[in-house]
Amino acid sequence: MLGNLTDRVFREPGFLRGHVVDFLQLPNWPVFNIADICINVAAGIIILQALRGVGVDGRRHSDKPAKANDRHE
Repeated sequence: MLGNLTDRVFREPGFLRGHVVDFLQLPNWPVFNIADICINVAAGIIILQALRGVGVDGRRHSDKPAKANDRHE
């Protein structure tokens, strides 16, 4: 993010209008950069793990310790 900001501030054609150099432009595809790829991959992993039942702490929902009064005897 700071790299993109410094490019915008200090590169040609002028102040706050500079060209960011890490953009990728493919034919028939929107312009993007490496940070965009990382954000989308991370979001996909978070969604996949949530669908698999894995919490933020890495434990599955079924792995959480049972409370003492949840026992069925």
